[in-house]
Amino acid sequence: MKPYQEFTLSDYQQGYVATPTDYCCVFCQETFDKEEIYPIDGAFFTAKKRMMQHITEHHGASRNRFIRIVDFTQRTNRLIRKPTGDFTTVCPRC
Repeated sequence: MKPYQEFTLSDYQQGYVATPTDYCCVFCQETFDKEEIYPIDGAFFTAKKRMMQHITEHHGASRNRFIRIVDFTQRTNRLIRKPTGDFTTVCPRC
């Protein structure tokens, strides 16, 4: 597992990284072995699906907040680099 400083923006947006043997949460380093099937409430899930559930259950609010901050930062950076006066190119919802 690489140190948190080496995670990419994409890793944080996804919430986990895949190694050859497992999926690892970038927020808490919880891992799920790719070879295992995980039972939850009478259903069975792959390691990848279990990781996605883990992130939603344990880090959903943090992850969503992080993604909003990144999105805002990217839009702000585009404004600073290319001030056109046309804000619809930066924020399509505006």
